[in-house]
Amino acid sequence: MKKVFILTVILLSFILQSLSSDGELIFGVYPVFNSKTLIKLFQPVAESIERSAGISVRLVSAPDWETFNQRTLDGRYDLIWTNNALYFKASDLTGYYAIASGVPDLNGVVMVRDDSSIYSLKDLEGKKIVAIAEESFAGYLFFRTGMADLGLYSPDDFSVEFNEDIESLPFLVLNGFYDACVFSEQIYFDSTIYQNTNEKLRIIAYSIDIPRFPFAVKPGTDPELVKKIQTGIMTITSGTEKGRVVLEQLNLESFILRQDSDYAEFRSIYQKITDYKKPENYEKTD
Repeated sequence: MKKVFILTVILLSFILQSLSSDGELIFGVYPVFNSKTLIKLFQPVAESIERSAGISVRLVSAPDWETFNQRTLDGRYDLIWTNNALYFKASDLTGYYAIASGVPDLNGVVMVRDDSSIYSLKDLEGKKIVAIAEESFAGYLFFRTGMADLGLYSPDDFSVEFNEDIESLPFLVLNGFYDACVFSEQIYFDSTIYQNTNEKLRIIAYSIDIPRFPFAVKPGTDPELVKKIQTGIMTITSGTEKGRVVLEQLNLESFILRQDSDYAEFRSIYQKITDYKKPENYEKTD
């Protein structure tokens, strides 16, 4: 019981701790997974940056994406690893800029039960969908665009609900609560969820290639510190056993250096899709 209590305190501290402290680099990680998983995945990255930069690195997250977004826009993180949607917003509004990311690119997928009669997006007319978040390209927007191309719109032609607990989405479909789920293929297949659901689910649609979530730093960060952070990230390679483990856990081949211009093409596509509106003359057909 004591061990459970200690673990609970550690996880709560990871989410709720103060986000400002002199002499520390605050590394904010977008809450894709639960706190325990995030610590496992990103603590080695934080430690590598710490060794390279010679400064204490504090790994933190937030209880939900709205809180993480607001903390980022408030400048409360020195370094972030975040989804592309928030990166674009943080870059435009506060000046955060990309310094590195993982490769290869990722894709969004739409998955259904393998024993269902659904084989294409068209078959989802009148169905219930669960997706990650309204602003997520891989976790919703590409799907919305694909349905719109077929003349199908929510909530008239299908229903959509959002659930940030990405690890639960496959089970929600398997258990019949929804007809399909939308999320990032690479994040999903790196999860233990894959081992339990891969033979029971079927992919019916893919998104275009999507750049991996960037590591980005707050504007005004000392350029020499930025170089040291980059060095710490780039030190993690498949050339060492420890590096291989880190990359495998993050489902990456390697890390590469990035700059904001590397995201320009995808930013344009994302903005176009985000701004898409249902036609004013749309009428639901029975």
